[in-house]
Amino acid sequence: MYSEEVLPYGERVVGFPEVAEEFLDRPYGDPEDPPHDPGAPDYHRLRGLILAQGTEIEAAMGKILSILDPAAQLGNLTFYRRIMRVRELIAPAPGSAQDVDLNAIDTARDRRNRIVHEPIVTCYNYVRYLTGGGGEWVPVLTVQGRDEVDHRTLCDDLALQQEAMRATARLWVSVTS
Repeated sequence: MYSEEVLPYGERVVGFPEVAEEFLDRPYGDPEDPPHDPGAPDYHRLRGLILAQGTEIEAAMGKILSILDPAAQLGNLTFYRRIMRVRELIAPAPGSAQDVDLNAIDTARDRRNRIVHEPIVTCYNYVRYLTGGGGEWVPVLTVQGRDEVDHRTLCDDLALQQEAMRATARLWVSVTS
């Protein structure tokens, strides 16, 4: 049952600085640092959908591998190894429908891993008011690793995962028919 004790920050992702301040007798970081990214909740929501969809594909690849190799120990196989083992067992001709589907699944796996391991960071500029009364932090760029990212980029990543699920379903049909 839900309670504040179980979810002390509510149903949201909390950043390290916010939690670290609970254990410090001072603010975390430099007071001159920009604020926490207000767009982060939307990015986290989309990242969560991408990860969940990728997990569904990984599980489905386990089903396919179990059909092709009933003795496969799925618990010991990463998503990548599942794809490679299925590829090895099917041995699709280059450019065939199965080859194209396996490539799409592997591309989605790679993108999912990037979403997991590379944080999204928003870069800010401090812009002083022309009236001289202070200023404000203005977001200028959001990046993931070396690439610029925005809501549309993450939606494209989710679409890539969904297309990979379609590829996984086609692959399953091809090995069970």
